[in-house]
Amino acid sequence: MVDALDILRRDVFRKRVNGIAGGNRIVWSERDIHQVHDYVMAAAPDQIFRAAPTAEVKLVESNTDSLAKIGIELRSGFGPDDNPVVCITTPRADLMGDSVNTVPGAVDITDFLKNSPVLDTHDSSKPPVAVSTKPWLSGSSMLAIAKFPKPGVSANSDQIANAVRAGLQRGVSIGFIPLKWSFSKDPARPLGVDFHSIKLLEWSFCALPCNPDCLVLGAVAGGTSPPGDGKTADLRREARALAAKARAISESISDSKPQTREQRVAEAMNFRRIATAATK
Repeated sequence: MVDALDILRRDVFRKRVNGIAGGNRIVWSERDIHQVHDYVMAAAPDQIFRAAPTAEVKLVESNTDSLAKIGIELRSGFGPDDNPVVCITTPRADLMGDSVNTVPGAVDITDFLKNSPVLDTHDSSKPPVAVSTKPWLSGSSMLAIAKFPKPGVSANSDQIANAVRAGLQRGVSIGFIPLKWSFSKDPARPLGVDFHSIKLLEWSFCALPCNPDCLVLGAVAGGTSPPGDGKTADLRREARALAAKARAISESISDSKPQTREQRVAEAMNFRRIATAATK
């Protein structure tokens, strides 16, 4: 006869694999599912009874003040063509007791960028409701901008866009494949999972986010782009250095005797070379 504890274990396993309403969409491999099953079925009774997602979780502050420094003007109110800046994940323990690592390199977005889908509550059977910009880190929070299509392209997109812009829908959740993970050793998170690295598949607008940090942060103009991939600052520094070198060359030439036509052509070609190098 199946006892009550066994029934609870099976229920915990189903939630652990299938998730909860508003939870992150975790695409487990068959190997991972077997590992989760063995761990849950062998869990001590106190772990099972404390496995409900009721533990207190620590807030992770989104470094929204840094947005202005990278040229993104965040507003609280939405215009008809504005798009939302959202927090898609943080390391905060969510309602399942799980935590996603967000240090640089922990979230693989390579395949995500080929499609950049933003879904409605992880429903991949329907077309995306928006397209995401490349996610970026702000502090320990991973942010992105959802770009909605023009009205009339998709009724579902129009509905979600209107709900977001009206402030009715603010929650966000990610869908991913675990790459490296382990069960948490934190006694406050029994059966919780620490996702050390993941492959991002999509992120979704949802009514109740599993991670309470994952919300719409504000509005930006429709054509706003996210910061670069880190190479922009290096290119700008290189360009400034090359420009300074060009000025020095120009000043040294101007201090000498008048230039011939060939010298002026050579100087122009040198400036062109410097400008080309700065944009590569």
